[in-house]
Amino acid sequence: MFPLLSYDYDELLKCEGITKIRGNRFDPLYLEAAEPDFVYIVESGLVKTSVRGPADKEIVLHIFPKGEIFGVVAAVLQRQHEDRATMLTEGTIAAIPKSAFDSYCQRNPNFWNYLTKLIAYRKTELHRKIQLLVLHDVEYRLVSCLIDLAEMADSQGTGGAMPSIPLSQEDLAVVIGATRETTSNKLNIMSRSNHVILGRKKVVVPSIERLRGLLVTSSAANA
Repeated sequence: MFPLLSYDYDELLKCEGITKIRGNRFDPLYLEAAEPDFVYIVESGLVKTSVRGPADKEIVLHIFPKGEIFGVVAAVLQRQHEDRATMLTEGTIAAIPKSAFDSYCQRNPNFWNYLTKLIAYRKTELHRKIQLLVLHDVEYRLVSCLIDLAEMADSQGTGGAMPSIPLSQEDLAVVIGATRETTSNKLNIMSRSNHVILGRKKVVVPSIERLRGLLVTSSAANA
């Protein structure tokens, strides 16, 4: 996760012409080959970016929580989006017109340094995603995903004593690139061992550290 610094977040939200988008689950924000007319900031909820292939198979590239900016690469490079952005949960998105975003960057040259680091970080995260899909089984991918999402919830202060991930089992299956049946089976096993608590369209994580231990166990079993 690479959240915006608070002063950048506040200043960007003052850009002229911002539109607030109140989105529901699965609402599209932009599609592949769309022109980069806006740069987006998550004000609440979760957003995913993904690509689709033959038979409408979807690969989730990134998940963005509150405070993160997305749609940047296409805007900076002035080319069409290569991915699509979709609301993963209900939430509010701030859409900054590209012209206003460009003006902000010109007025704040230090922000280019932030963008450079952000794009490099996202590239690293994408490489990790590829490694998970290619080199690890469903259990390892699921545990890794739950750790990432629990840390997001914890850092946002939305998890309470136990981080709560507001995604259904079907949502998680899409995120990790597995079938719903396999994902549900793995989650039920983890629930019986008290590594997670399953609820309606949510997964509660009693202990992130215990999940990390499960990740080590899963890795050793497949070594």
